[in-house]
Amino acid sequence: MKKFFTILISLAVIGTSTSCALFKIKVPETAQMTILSGGSSITSGATVTSRVLSISGTVHNPGGSTAYDFEGYAYIVVNGDTLELALSHSTGNEWTFDHSVAIVRGSNIIVILVYDLDHNLYEKSPDFTVYGDFPAYPLRIQLTWDTDGTDVDLHVYYYTSSTATSPSYHTWYSAKTPDEYSDGLYGIPNAYLDFDDTDGYGPENFTLEQLPASGVFKAFLRYYSGDVNTTATVKVYQSDTLVYTGSHTFTTYGNYDDPTNDWYFYTAQVVNSKIKN
Repeated sequence: MKKFFTILISLAVIGTSTSCALFKIKVPETAQMTILSGGSSITSGATVTSRVLSISGTVHNPGGSTAYDFEGYAYIVVNGDTLELALSHSTGNEWTFDHSVAIVRGSNIIVILVYDLDHNLYEKSPDFTVYGDFPAYPLRIQLTWDTDGTDVDLHVYYYTSSTATSPSYHTWYSAKTPDEYSDGLYGIPNAYLDFDDTDGYGPENFTLEQLPASGVFKAFLRYYSGDVNTTATVKVYQSDTLVYTGSHTFTTYGNYDDPTNDWYFYTAQVVNSKIKN
């Protein structure tokens, strides 16, 4: 069923694109979103120099204004990458969201899709196009997960040589930037964790803007808090090219910063300022 629903989403993305004349689903464009880049609101067609956008907005409950829970599914789709939205009730059948997403260099298309419980497309937002004017960064890692009210954390260690037994730097929620210091280590030079999502779904993005001359990067996930089985998915990009996708289900519940059940999913060795695959 999950695979079938993914296909439905893909078809809806195709059908709601204004550039597609072959197949178009007519659905109300009543979902709304506001996009900020660098703290300032932008309009569709804008060019930005920030890789991270803050997106907030409103969707409507397919179950109506008397529904206690959100009786449907809401997603933000960025360049065909479908990310589930964590929602908060506002008033009547209006629910709000507030997420951060990472975009790529060049053209990016963003749209909100809302489905009812029978997986029928209920509403969407107008398509939003934004152009990223920045380099294709050498390494980016995206984390999402499939449960609400839970916290999965993305961590990346950097070892200065392939023979080092302990990391020299650590980028994580307590050291999201190179100048932040926590637990005895600074954040990785030229690397950033864009957002620490503590209540479900993600995404969280690690971006390395410049490779060192040498060393080793090791990325892993930690189930920080939550009392349900949670499946996390990671995507690794090198210079905007997807090189790895993987998923892991945490069956032992979150225990804060206990490393016992960490999932290590990616290792990159750098030689002469290039990732050695």
